[in-house]
Amino acid sequence: MHTTERCYKITALLGRDSQFIPLAEESGLIVPIGRWVLEAACAQLKSWSQHEHTGRLALSVNVSARHLPTSARIIA
Repeated sequence: MHTTERCYKITALLGRDSQFIPLAEESGLIVPIGRWVLEAACAQLKSWSQHEHTGRLALSVNVSARHLPTSARIIA
């Protein structure tokens, strides 16, 4: 299975971001989902760091404002 095929299947399962993110935020699931995503991303980065060809890879993760302490939020 190619990466593109996996992305299509994941999108079909979760729906579009425009639907999934608001629903997760409204239901309060955004925090546990985000925690899981961050833990999985950190584990993957640690795994990559142990290999010569992937040791310098970086990883970015988008987070919800709900993951930030109130004092760290920027008010526009």
